[in-house]
Amino acid sequence: MRVVVYAVPASAYFFSYVHRVAPGAVAEDLMRAFAITAATLVNLSAIYPYTFAVMALIAGSLVDTLGPRWTLTAGGLTMALGAIVFGAAPVFAMAFGGRLLVGLGASVLLISWLTLLAAWFPPNRFALLSGSTQAVGSVAALMAATPLALVVEALGWRQTFVTIGAISAVLAVAVAL
Repeated sequence: MRVVVYAVPASAYFFSYVHRVAPGAVAEDLMRAFAITAATLVNLSAIYPYTFAVMALIAGSLVDTLGPRWTLTAGGLTMALGAIVFGAAPVFAMAFGGRLLVGLGASVLLISWLTLLAAWFPPNRFALLSGSTQAVGSVAALMAATPLALVVEALGWRQTFVTIGAISAVLAVAVAL
């Protein structure tokens, strides 16, 4: 059971990290699709960390109030909805809103996962497990480079983000279960 408690949130966190760096892999597609400049694209990318910064103030309280499982579930579903909105967005404002939702959802995943790790594993394993979260993030960042660009080339950027959103939703449901 501990493997599941580690692996399912790890998978959700993996996709949150893919979202963090994904706009770089589709920058030209986004600029073309929404007829935006590079400066506007930077604003679209920046909404994610800005949302993270604001949510850092309340993420721990959400975990304490709702519990890590339900906070992870809500965060994963919000992130999934945001990815789908982003992929389906006909206009830039909607894409921006989708990225905002992705940032909101993703912002609670790490603290929720760490709380689960602290509750399910012995204290002497916490340093290793919490450090492994950085490894998961680093691998996800690598996947959001060339491998994501290849998927975008095969499916198109819109379908790629809708698919990532669907996978994120499945993972959120897995967390709930």
